[in-house]
Parts: sequence; C-alpha cells; structure tokens
Amino acid sequence: MPLPPRALVALGCCTALSACGGGHHGATDQTKPSAGGPPSSSSTTTATTPQRAAPARLRTCAPTQLRLRVVSSQGAAGHLEATFAFRNSSSSRCRLFGFPGAQMLSPTRRPLRTIVERGDGFFSFPRHPTAVVLQPGDSARFSLGWSDNNEQGGSPATCPRADRLEVTPPNDYSSLEISVRDLFFAPCDGRITASPVSP
Repeated sequence: MPLPPRALVALGCCTALSACGGGHHGATDQTKPSAGGPPSSSSTTTATTPQRAAPARLRTCAPTQLRLRVVSSQGAAGHLEATFAFRNSSSSRCRLFGFPGAQMLSPTRRPLRTIVERGDGFFSFPRHPTAVVLQPGDSARFSLGWSDNNEQGGSPATCPRADRLEVTPPNDYSSLEISVRDLFFAPCDGRITASPVSP
C-alpha cells in the first residue's frame, strides 16, 4: 500500500538525522601529549683521550748489579791511561751518569794517597757526562789517567804503585775492587784523572 506524502517526508528527515549522527560518533579523538612535558634535549658527550702515565725514572745501577774489568791501557810521553768497563750483570736495565771514584790500595790493602780529578781522557774519552742506559749484559766505559813522572823525577815515595783499586760507580758510595798489578798503576802524588762513563 503506498504511503501518504506526509509519511514520506518524515521518513526522509529521519534518514538525514541518522546519517549526521553516524558522522559524529565515528570521529577519532586526537592524541594528547604525554604528561611528561616536552622531551629533554640530548646531552653531548665529549670523548677524552686517556693520558699516558709518565714513565718511571730508570734507576741508577747499583754496585751489586755491576761487574768491573780492565779493557785496555796505553801511554805516551809520561802519561798513562787505563780503560775500565762496568758491565750490567743483572736481569734488569739501569743507568749510569757521571764520574766514577777511585781509591788506590797497597799490596797489603792499605789505602794510598789518592786524589781523583774529573776531566777527559788523555786519548779518546769525553769531558761532559751523558746518561748511559745499560741493558742486561751491556757495558759502560771510563778511563783513569795518570802521570808517572814529576818535577823530582819520580820515585816510589812520590809515585807509589797501587796493587788494587776500589772503584765507586757514579753517584754511589759502595765500591768494586779490581787488581791493577799488571798496569804499573803508579800515579805521581796520587793524582788520577777520571773521565765520565760513556757507551
């Protein structure tokens, strides 16, 4: 049965309202910002290069680490010179710097007059000291020079002959002993010129 015109108008209005309502309920809520506030700015980390620790200073060779020997001897015009060597007999490296000391001994081990003066060798050794690093087994050389004549012409009284030497490494107080019996070590007035140690 056909609907009357007034019913058709009511149906059309109802359909329009239904379409509008569907659009309202289908809307999606917008996402709200988090309660934590705006994101914090990222901090910049500066990379630092680790500094190397300063190397420990190399220890001075102790007399207990060293062995002493005669290397050679030579002479000219009344001047004589003997070359000696300190050898590092230990298992660790060490250093020597400066001039050795010396004390002459008689055959009965009595100390003889000894005056050690610092200088260069008569022949080839430097005057200025330099540091010498000794690896195990390495050696450092030095010279002891003396004169075997004096204004009086020399005599056993003024130029006593040493049988042995007590040699003190640079910057130390303990000494090493060595025979100089074959060197005719007889410095007049007991004066000896010591060179610094060198490689």
